[in-house]
Amino acid sequence: MRREDLIKTARGKRNEARGMAMMICRKKSGMKLEEIALIFGVQKYSAVSSAIRRMTKEIDAGGEAMTRNLDCIRSRD
Repeated sequence: MRREDLIKTARGKRNEARGMAMMICRKKSGMKLEEIALIFGVQKYSAVSSAIRRMTKEIDAGGEAMTRNLDCIRSRD
């Protein structure tokens, strides 16, 4: 994954890697939403909150691919 893939955004298009990275920043580092927004070039921190909520919801719903990706990331800790 390239840094550019995590930073770029296109309204209305999902970027799972970006959402997952935001979620990890929040859960692992305890960063404030405003800090995460700044890192990812997001104008409003509420967009970060929405992305994290979407990722959490998909994982909780049993999204197999998303769960597998998260497990892969967790195994690197």
